[in-house]
Amino acid sequence: MRRPGPGPLLVIAIVSIVGAVLVGPWRSTPTSDTEASLLDAQGETPSSRPTAPPSPTPAAEPTVPPASTPTPTPTPTPTLTPTLTPTPQPTASPSPTPLPGTIDCARSGPDHPTGQTVSLAGEGDPFGAGPLRTYSIEVEVGLAIDLDCFATEIERILADERSWVGTGEVTWQRVDTDPATRVILASPGTTDGLCLPFRTVGQFSCTIETVRVVLNVDRWRTAAAPFGDDLATYRRYLVNHEVGHALGHAHVDCPTGGGLAPVMMQQTKGVGPCVANGWPRADDAEG
Repeated sequence: MRRPGPGPLLVIAIVSIVGAVLVGPWRSTPTSDTEASLLDAQGETPSSRPTAPPSPTPAAEPTVPPASTPTPTPTPTPTLTPTLTPTPQPTASPSPTPLPGTIDCARSGPDHPTGQTVSLAGEGDPFGAGPLRTYSIEVEVGLAIDLDCFATEIERILADERSWVGTGEVTWQRVDTDPATRVILASPGTTDGLCLPFRTVGQFSCTIETVRVVLNVDRWRTAAAPFGDDLATYRRYLVNHEVGHALGHAHVDCPTGGGLAPVMMQQTKGVGPCVANGWPRADDAEG
């Protein structure tokens, strides 16, 4: 009698065991949310499962402050020192060539006479051996005359030993105010007015008593026919003749036989047989 083989139940059990062995490793990781829930139900919770350590957070790199851009040091602007320009000094206008022995005293431009005179500032020491007499120097405003030059010429003539101081009659002293005698240079028209009641007809000069000596500017500039081109001698005559009147001297004529004309002769009108002369001291009147 045949021994019976293994029954069907045994075969099924063997197949089940083998299948479990073969399939088990392939089902260790849930592939869906349902499977994960089933595993949890068997006692495995999510927190009990090993967790992979977190990836290390890279250490923060140290923040490097931005390199500061150096502020450029401003280049100092050089301060320019201004160049001092010297103040130009007025250049004196060249004077016209004077006639021999005199200073011209002319100033460029025409006359614009105003009829008003101005006293020139200036005082001086007394000179002479006689009684003291003061004088001032005045010029009509508007005349083209170098005022300082004119004043210097008047002083030079009056201080000369060949003039009235050399006779011992007077000591002159120039002053600014309250003079005993005013020496005035004026235009022909103003001269005519200042010389009244004398008639100077625009040509002559005059002295009014002892207080006012009026010199006609035309005569001062151009002399008179008896003097030719000797302006220096005429100016000496003009000043000394009129100042002689202020000192009390009257007109005289040319002496018989000629010679140097007396300074109190009216030489502007002519000298006759005499020789034109500008000094009171006729004995040393040369030059």
